[in-house]
Amino acid sequence: MHAAKKYTEFEELFRNSYNRLYFYALNLIGDKETVADIVGDAFEYLWKHYEDIQDAATPPLAALYTFVRSRCMDHLRRCDIRNRYETYVTLFSERIDDEEYWEERHERISRIMTLIQQLPPKTQQAFKSCFLYGKSYKETGEEMGVSVNTVKTHIVKALAFIRERVRGVKGN
Repeated sequence: MHAAKKYTEFEELFRNSYNRLYFYALNLIGDKETVADIVGDAFEYLWKHYEDIQDAATPPLAALYTFVRSRCMDHLRRCDIRNRYETYVTLFSERIDDEEYWEERHERISRIMTLIQQLPPKTQQAFKSCFLYGKSYKETGEEMGVSVNTVKTHIVKALAFIRERVRGVKGN
């Protein structure tokens, strides 16, 4: 495509659709600065790939909307992850100095470790191997000389035993 024709078509597309794309993205995100960046990036992408998009079945305006929507969704996902992380850090920060929380947690861990010691030897071995040492059921089965299903059975028994005893302590 001739450069002058490309420029003219692109400029017309920009003038006719920038505001619509901007407000479309603003409806999705709500942050004017971020929206301006996303829409600007969409037009930059279109400029760099204009010939390819012109040859494709998708019209340039549809490609712009697709690009803007995709970037908006990416932004929202990143914000969601950031918000969840900030919430986690805030909760953890509040608890870091909470002596009662740490004492309760230590007691719970000690109680569970005591319960693990009360499991039958093979069940205890399977449970420790999988949960404390992070081995797979297959690795544990090979070490113990039993099938993966046998390991699963030991794990189910161990978890049921521990849950039952922990709930019993809470109920008292």
